[in-house]
Amino acid sequence: MNIIDIKQEYYCPVTFRIFGFGLAVFGLAFFIPFGGIFELTDLIFGVILFPIGLMLITTRYGLIIDISNKTYTEYVWVLGFKNGKAVRFNHIEKFYINQVKETASISTYSGTKRDFSQYVYKAFMLLDTEEKIHVDTHRKEAKITEKVKNYEQLAGSLVQNKNFSDS
Repeated sequence: MNIIDIKQEYYCPVTFRIFGFGLAVFGLAFFIPFGGIFELTDLIFGVILFPIGLMLITTRYGLIIDISNKTYTEYVWVLGFKNGKAVRFNHIEKFYINQVKETASISTYSGTKRDFSQYVYKAFMLLDTEEKIHVDTHRKEAKITEKVKNYEQLAGSLVQNKNFSDS
């Protein structure tokens, strides 16, 4: 069974992931009986806060391409569980890469707004149904090109127009 499992971007922005790290550490602190006495309420707080923190830290998008069944699944990975629905296709027309400008806005308490921009490279696959599926992202063009070459090789005969293959 040929399956390509691609881990994509995180679901939460970096500020939420930092907050999630704080929640996870705070939740772990409730598990440790510092006063020598173990309280049930502390355990309950720890059991609630720790998984919430882990979810904020680790939740991410992903893509599974099942070569043998000719399906792809766009999923969200949450605490080890993949939530997504498989979609059938006949073949992959091609893989391609676009340079994309990503902008994030940060506001201060005084209301000052600052925009931060960066260019990233996003890889897509075009299916026979004219559907464009986001495959992967990277800041460096050479890295994303290497990844796409690998995806083309793994997909094999399903790819009609091989743009990135060495052969």
